[in-house]
Order: sequence, then C-alpha cells, then structure tokens
Amino acid sequence: RDSLLIQLENLNNTSAELIVQLESANASIASMQSQIDSLESLRDSLSTMLNSSNSTNDELEGLLNTANASILQWQDLILRNGLRLSYFDLSHTDFSNANLRYANLTGANLSYVNLAGADLTGADLSGAFMNGSDLSNAYLSGADLGGANLSSTNLNYANLANAYLSGANLSGADLYNADLSGANLNYANLANADLSSANLSGADLSVADLTDAYLSGAFMNGSDLSNAYLGGADLYNADLSGANLSDADLTDAVLYGANLTGSDLTDVYWDNTMCPDGTNSNDNGNTCENNL
Repeated sequence: RDSLLIQLENLNNTSAELIVQLESANASIASMQSQIDSLESLRDSLSTMLNSSNSTNDELEGLLNTANASILQWQDLILRNGLRLSYFDLSHTDFSNANLRYANLTGANLSYVNLAGADLTGADLSGAFMNGSDLSNAYLSGADLGGANLSSTNLNYANLANAYLSGANLSGADLYNADLSGANLNYANLANADLSSANLSGADLSVADLTDAYLSGAFMNGSDLSNAYLGGADLYNADLSGANLSDADLTDAVLYGANLTGSDLTDVYWDNTMCPDGTNSNDNGNTCENNL
C-alpha cells in the first residue's frame, strides 16, 4: 500500500498499472477476510460443542470468547487498512468494477472517472470531486459522501442505501432507479436531478434543494422533506405516503397521481401546484390538502 501511494504521488502510473496494484492491495484484505472466515468457523464449532455439552464448560467458553475477540480485531484491521487515497488526483481513471470497499478517498479528485459497477461500500468520499463520473450500478451503501461534488454524475441503478450525502452537490445527476433508502440528503443540492423511480423511502431530504427535479414514480414513503424546496419538481405518481412535507415549498410542482396518504402537510407552501387529482392549488384556496 505504501508503495502504491508513492507511485501515485509521481503520477506516472497508467490506469492498468493502478488497477493491478489495487488488486494486490485488495488481495491482502482478502487474506485478512480469510482469517476472519476461519475464526468464525472455529467459533461456530466451539459454540456447537458448548451447546451439546451436558454442563457448562469454562474452557470452551473461554475459547469461544477468544475466537470472538479475534474476529473483531481482524475486522477492525480491515477497516483501518482500507486503501488510502485521500486528496489524490485520480481524474479520468478507469476503476470500473474495482473493489474500493472502505477506501479513504476524502477530498480526492475523481472527476470524469469510470466507477461503473465499483464496490465503494463504506468508503469515505467526503469532500471528493466526482463531477461527470460514471457510478452506474456502483455499490455505495453506507458510504460517506458528505459535501462531495457529484454534479452531472451518472448514478443510475447505484446502491446508496444509508449513505451520508449531507450537503452534497447532486445537481443534474442521473439517479434513475437508484437506491437511496435511509440516505441522509439534508441540505443536498438535487436541482435538475433525475430521481425517477428512485427509492428514497426513509431518506432525510430536509432543507434539500429539489428545484425542477424529476421524481416521477419515485418511492419517497416515510421520507423527511421538511423545509425542502421542490419548486417546479415533477412528482407524478410518486409515493409520498407518510412523508414529512412540513414547511416544504411546492411552487409550480406537479403532484398529479402522487400518493400523499398520511403525509404531514403542515404549513406547506402551495402556489400554482398541480394537485394529485389534477386540479390547481390556486383554484382550491391555495392548497391541495382537500384534493389529494
């Protein structure tokens, strides 16, 4: 890994060479995982022996506790030895289908990088520059993308479940069919983003900017959209059941066919909003609450 970092600093490596060295680094992690698997097997065997014993065996319990402690130590070692590439310039690199689990890419320049199908589970991408990159079908579950620049990024079919995207710039991003369930997107910029058919159930979109966002058919049940700006957003046939829309701005938004069952509409700002039943809020006393 140290050798890889030195060579990256010289910026003379081709994409192919980087991938080869990346695979070598990942092989070390795989070896650690193999150790974990062996210890887990030992632990399960000991547990079986203990359960089948007629009386409590202090020695077996001690071995079982030791195995569990070792497993936790190896897992922690994997997390602490994830690939460290923070603040590196990796723009225009091909990392498609690469294993970058738990990598530290804080502040890295990943603009126009091919990360299609890459595994970035649990990676730290906070403050990273990823504008114009291809992250289609990528795995970013649990990743930290706080404050990252993901403008005009291709994230269709990406897995961002429970990812941290607070303050991230996703303006103009393609998030078609992406999984953002449970994600933290508060204060995120999603202006002009394509979130059609995306899964945003349980997501935190409070104070998010969704100006002119395309959310047709999106699953937003149970999401938090309090104080969000949805001016001009298209929410045709979106599922907003149980969502918190208190103090949200729905000026010029399209809610035709949307499901707002059980949603919190306290102090929503309606202006020229197309209601779920197809009528205009301006013709309904400046509200859609009676036209759901």
